[in-house]
Amino acid sequence: MIKSAIYQDLLDAADVVDSLPNIVGKYKRTSDPSIKYNCLAHAVGVDWGWFEPPNHLPGYYWPPGIDAEWNDKTIKEVLSRFGYKELADGSDLEEGYDKIAVYGDTEGPTHFARQLPNGSWSSKLGELIDVQHDTLECLFGADHYGEILYYVKRKSVQSK
Repeated sequence: MIKSAIYQDLLDAADVVDSLPNIVGKYKRTSDPSIKYNCLAHAVGVDWGWFEPPNHLPGYYWPPGIDAEWNDKTIKEVLSRFGYKELADGSDLEEGYDKIAVYGDTEGPTHFARQLPNGSWSSKLGELIDVQHDTLECLFGADHYGEILYYVKRKSVQSK
């Protein structure tokens, strides 16, 4: 069993490095692979559902009353539902606030990274692992993530 776990670790690490060339040597694995939640759920602090329309499939969640479409407007509504407000620039650590960096391309949001209390960032990489990374730029270079579109923040749930 240990051998298979080590082998799986190597496969997961290879997948991360292959899909994100700028992250080599700049990340720390923080979870096992999981299909229970995705990067949007992870960013808002949820590990019980894959946030993506439609919400009628088992394991999927989409907030009621928000159009079942994945686009910038609906993503902003989802983030707002969890208490987040958009910022022009928000990469600096602000004590007492939770922050999310929203990555995307010309078609809209593609990935979400949550800032940790130590100033580093946490990302769920699709069905793979969660990783802690020191910079947002180490996810650049991946065709499927794009660049930072905007940041959102809310009063920290720990400080309430």
